[in-house]
Amino acid sequence: MLGVLETRIKEKNVGKIIKITVIPLISNAQFIHCALTHHATSHKLFITMVYGSNNYKEREDLWLALSSIKSTVTDWIVLGDFNVVRDVSERVSPSPPDLNDILDFNAYLLNCHLEDVGGSGCEYTWSNKQDDSTRGWSKLDKAPSNLSWFSHFPATYTAFLPSGVSDHSPVLVNIFEDPSIKSRFSFINYWISHPSYRGLISQAWQHYVAGTAIYSDLSSRVTEAKAALALLACQQELQSCPLSQDLILQERDLLDEYNSLKSAEISMVQQKSKVDNISHGDCSTKYFFSRIQERKQQHIIGRILDRNGIERTGLTEVAEGFVDYYGHLLGTSMAVSPLDSDFIQQGPCILAEDHDQLIKLVTTDEIKLALFGIGSGKIPRPDVNGGAHGFFKGQNGIRQRDPLSPYLFVLSMKILSRYLRKLDTKPMVSLHPKCAKLKLTYLVFADDIMLFTRGDVSSVKGAVEILENFSSWSGLRANIHKTEVYFRGVLDFVKA
Repeated sequence: MLGVLETRIKEKNVGKIIKITVIPLISNAQFIHCALTHHATSHKLFITMVYGSNNYKEREDLWLALSSIKSTVTDWIVLGDFNVVRDVSERVSPSPPDLNDILDFNAYLLNCHLEDVGGSGCEYTWSNKQDDSTRGWSKLDKAPSNLSWFSHFPATYTAFLPSGVSDHSPVLVNIFEDPSIKSRFSFINYWISHPSYRGLISQAWQHYVAGTAIYSDLSSRVTEAKAALALLACQQELQSCPLSQDLILQERDLLDEYNSLKSAEISMVQQKSKVDNISHGDCSTKYFFSRIQERKQQHIIGRILDRNGIERTGLTEVAEGFVDYYGHLLGTSMAVSPLDSDFIQQGPCILAEDHDQLIKLVTTDEIKLALFGIGSGKIPRPDVNGGAHGFFKGQNGIRQRDPLSPYLFVLSMKILSRYLRKLDTKPMVSLHPKCAKLKLTYLVFADDIMLFTRGDVSSVKGAVEILENFSSWSGLRANIHKTEVYFRGVLDFVKA
């Protein structure tokens, strides 16, 4: 909302300067409800700014008042301080939240078909600013919106900023332009139930097929089936001629068509929404379509810090930041040193027959077994705001979730383990006093490593040297920002 003070704008030019008209509709002690109209598009949306009472009885009046608004709005967002949390995890305080307050708040959101807008920033949006023994934190500020809002503004993103001198975090609602994103192909399970499925697949293997619209617009086809059922008024006519064979067959065909299309629609929604308890009711279908919109919106990334520490905002800039980061990380070749083959032979090695198994060709049956082992309800999605962005040629490492990744990692860790076992044999390295009896120099937990040495400079240098040698041939490096050093009984000048 914008206030223009002491203007010298001619009346005829107001529309060129002020892009939005704000009309307050309802105002009381706990909320202000406004209608906003965008001049250029004449699009109307509704914003309700809330300051919820800390008295639960008065908040009940707030829930009732807001619930009465839901049928009068289209695109609707409700934002502000609700003075209640949605879950016990949203509060850190010596006194726990009231569960009845939480239930009432969630019931109101469900009744109004409102869901939180995804975002980032402060996890807790309110603090009492007291000492550590009495300090309380809560997520009281939110910006839920309805399905119509999600549909028209799918790229809405909220940022909860630091509170500064206030006890609440200000919330910044960004409505980014939703760019045209090329979606990846997703297989819909219900396709295999279509009578033309096998024939179309056979044709596709023999000829180039650009695509098919078996279920391209399920919602409209369901609506058409309903309309056809109502138009022909079979059931009404059957009231007059209940034994008419023609009308009975006609009704059966129409119901079969409707149920088939409806099942296809629900199967698709269930697969995309990841929710199993679905029925054929209209309200259920609306609910699950809202879940799809909610899932899509909740995963929007609206701002990031790129690899140079510069903030990028907006879907396009965020996508470019990701491509730049991973292009630099995985698209740049890295020189590595050859691994000493004699050192490899110093430990257990695989047998010749095992070696042959590792390098043999993959069969079509193995590919089929792997593909059919994927859950039928899985729809893989791109990682950046619902679409694929950019391209770079991989030069270093492998793609995320590549099936080779765990095997390569285990092989690398085996070599590192052999290096670390030699730590106690290096003349410059002394073992930790509590670990000398067991000759314990390291522990490995997945990709976390703990090294144990005596707290002197030469021992630490020896451990670091081993890690650097490992990095020189593997290309793997310890993340300094996630590395901690623990001392016990070491003088400050040695630590430095």
